Amino acid sequence: RKALAISPNYPQAYNNLGITYKKRHTSEEDLDSAIKCYKSALKLNPNFSDAHNNMGSVLAEKQKFEEAIECYGVAIKLNPSAFKVISNIGSAQLEQGRFESAINTFEECIGKMPNNQTKRPLVCETRKGIEAHRLHARLYA
Repeated sequence: RKALAISPNYPQAYNNLGITYKKRHTSEEDLDSAIKCYKSALKLNPNFSDAHNNMGSVLAEKQKFEEAIECYGVAIKLNPSAFKVISNIGSAQLEQGRFESAINTFEECIGKMPNNQTKRPLVCETRKGIEAHRLHARLYA
């Protein structure tokens, strides 16, 4: 808040305040305040990829996955190599039950960061979940 008092037109300060509200998250008001901060940052700089990504993360936390994916989509257009944004898209797809899309997104994420294998177990588990779902559907169809 001190940075905003000194320089109210500094988008990074709004983004940082949004991060603080999200981390605090003691109430829905904190998440709503975070979204307001990210919107303020984006009003000042619509090409601020991190603010789009961070707003998407808050929306996902509020279970607004389609809106979150829209924010992530803008962020990835602005910064196509952003590994974390691609990962966030996959996580939102997974939460929506869009397993095939999530796998494809996580594999894209792994492809962009071949030395970072943190998503490989998630891809494997998601594939197992899809197979279990298909088997269940055949057995009870």
